[in-house]
Amino acid sequence: MKARRKKRREDHLILAPMIDVIFQLVLFLLVSSSFKIEPAISVNLPKSSTARGTDENTIIVLVTEKGEVSLNGKSVKINSLSDAL
Repeated sequence: MKARRKKRREDHLILAPMIDVIFQLVLFLLVSSSFKIEPAISVNLPKSSTARGTDENTIIVLVTEKGEVSLNGKSVKINSLSDAL
């Protein structure tokens, strides 16, 4: 007659649920915390009499769903767009 051996149960700690709970706690604490916003310092800068603003030459090209093209608010045909630019 064979002697039966008892199956030995290996005890181990399952970490996945514990990591999930800790992750949820960290998220909860981050979302529920309020951050203090410091007011900025207001600074009065000196005015310059010789400074000039930058001159920008803006070009606005608008293409609609229907294929209509306008350049700076004026209707332009697509073939003559390169000449208008």
